[in-house]
Amino acid sequence: MQEKFNEDQFAADLDATLSHLELLGRQDAMQFIENGYVVARQAFPRAIATDICERTWQWFKQEYDIARDDPSTWNKRFPGKRIDAYLTYSGGGQVYRLQTDAPRAFQAQVDAVGGVERFLEGNDLAWNDASIANLGVKDDPDWEPAGIKRTGWHKDGWHFRHFLDSPEQGLLTVPIYSDIVPRAGGMHVAADSVAPVARLLADHPEGLHPDSVQGSGYLVPGLLEQCHVFEELVGEAGDMVIVHPYLLHRACPNPAAIPRFISNKSPILSEPLCFN
Repeated sequence: MQEKFNEDQFAADLDATLSHLELLGRQDAMQFIENGYVVARQAFPRAIATDICERTWQWFKQEYDIARDDPSTWNKRFPGKRIDAYLTYSGGGQVYRLQTDAPRAFQAQVDAVGGVERFLEGNDLAWNDASIANLGVKDDPDWEPAGIKRTGWHKDGWHFRHFLDSPEQGLLTVPIYSDIVPRAGGMHVAADSVAPVARLLADHPEGLHPDSVQGSGYLVPGLLEQCHVFEELVGEAGDMVIVHPYLLHRACPNPAAIPRFISNKSPILSEPLCFN
């Protein structure tokens, strides 16, 4: 028999947890709980964002002859991508140790998981200089508001079998390296998808193959049918979006053709998630 949810106990436990936060506040915590993500403003120096964008442009020029001042060189479909002018840079070896190079980004993630000891890397949590670019196609007719009928919705984690307590992806963190305005390639999220995904994982203790929850995964449509709140993420260079690992999201076209640069980090937990 399923134990009845104790709202009073949850409220008391939540208050106790929030008392230990150092950077995030109650409003941030409630945003994360209710919508599956929270934006930590000015989480890291804009100088880091500028440096990564510069490295990315240089590599794009070298590999694809893309010129930042010539949008006509962006408008193409790159291998393995479903969106025009969308491509990735795997990085050049630069490492940013968050505790010293971006202490606000470090502490925001520590707050989100409940303590630095819960990260496998602990105090050595770091980012590389990889980036994901959505350069954009001016007035791209393929852009549409976030919604259930759009393609590409998925749960991250192509590299492991998915269990309810999987530690391989404690969070999905999205550093923003360029200012993102509405209708300019910001990530779409299904803000109420955490609960449906959690229920699905709870119903499958044997785990789910990662292909089942990726962009063409057979389980994605059924999950989306349970969602009603779809949003577009915007922000400024130096912001960081902390995303729940169960949150469904998708990339979308960039009709503003204002180049958008972000990254996608997945800090690993030191132990599986605990639901007791």
